[in-house]
Amino acid sequence: MASPWCDLAFIITGDDLSADQGEELVERYLQRTVTPKDQQWLSAYLSVCRYLELLWYQAQRHTGLDQKTAERKLAALIAGLNP
Repeated sequence: MASPWCDLAFIITGDDLSADQGEELVERYLQRTVTPKDQQWLSAYLSVCRYLELLWYQAQRHTGLDQKTAERKLAALIAGLNP
């Protein structure tokens, strides 16, 4: 069974949710306020998901991912690694 943090991170990344939307999703899932420890777990999983997403697109012959979107996704990954 997968970690709920992994599932939440893939939803946030895959649906390209904003930080506020992501936090709201997590709060609704947890049915409580997000703690700093929760945020730490989520940030770690978001970084992994963003990295996997970029690797996936790079592995595809025709990604459908334009340069601007790829740069935005890479910037989000880098920002997540350097809080």
